Amino acid sequence: DKPPTLGSIRQQLIVPKVTIVNFSPSRHSELPPTFIADAWKLQKDLILAIFSNSTTHMNYAAAARLCENLCRYGKAEELYERLKSEIEVHVKHIQASLSVQDDALLEKLNTQWESLCHHLSIIRNVFMELDRYYVLSTTKYASILQLGIDIFRETVMSSAEFRRAVILQTLKLIEQDRNGIDVNKQLIKDILHMLQELKFYKSDFESTFLEHTVAYYKQESNRLLNTLSVWDYIHHAYKRQQEETETRISHYLNIQTKHPLLNAVTDQLVYQNVNAILNRGFEEMMNKKMYDTLSTLYALLLNNSNMSLLRASFGEYIKNYGVALIKDPKKDASM
Repeated sequence: DKPPTLGSIRQQLIVPKVTIVNFSPSRHSELPPTFIADAWKLQKDLILAIFSNSTTHMNYAAAARLCENLCRYGKAEELYERLKSEIEVHVKHIQASLSVQDDALLEKLNTQWESLCHHLSIIRNVFMELDRYYVLSTTKYASILQLGIDIFRETVMSSAEFRRAVILQTLKLIEQDRNGIDVNKQLIKDILHMLQELKFYKSDFESTFLEHTVAYYKQESNRLLNTLSVWDYIHHAYKRQQEETETRISHYLNIQTKHPLLNAVTDQLVYQNVNAILNRGFEEMMNKKMYDTLSTLYALLLNNSNMSLLRASFGEYIKNYGVALIKDPKKDASM
């Protein structure tokens, strides 16, 4: 559901117990003594109702007009501090509801994150005048939404232990995906998008993800080199490279991870094993005219220094083949 905008909200039947002040300077020089307290009570009730998804009988339009009056009578800073405090209290409740020991941590974290972003969007619409008049010009934040996100970052995600638990659970799902197990790819995408928004994707997730990728494919290459034929291994390596692009990058990883990811995969499956691949299978593939497989190996080595080893093997094969022709008496008639 999209966050409601003020223009789409009907005036509620319940009349607020706050007088909306005409802020014309010719009529008033300051707000009535009880106005701020009364206005904040209505606004705070609305904020709490938004956070608890119980806004059925709340008056958005009245709260928005109160915000306009407070800002235009020089009370923007006080209103900002009160709003900030309420967001901080709510985010602390979110923090208390999440545990690193919970196997369903990712699901719960994602639900809380998406709800918070939705709620902050509604609150920003209500406090639009504060957003424009004070937040953007006076604070380090571009909007109330950014303020709330930063509070979430500094409260919920500030713990390195908590971030590690989130990342490890995400890596577990990615490993299951690589093993052909059906996983919730949308959940992985949402969590990684959250980390991107909070500026933890590059600093915390990507480096750990690449380390796990190297370890995963190193173990796989050690296993498959001893069980598959060279040509089957080459096709498997190419398939794995495509899977990382078409599945991992396309479905949930940031596009900027593509190059280091493909380099890590190809390095463990191919670059580190070029000599073994060529020594065990190059001559046989040439003899059997397995040109599709050789073309795949060429593609895997393209733009890598190990291409020189493939060229050397090809040159050595041609040389040996030519020598064999010369030494074979049966070939004399055709020479």
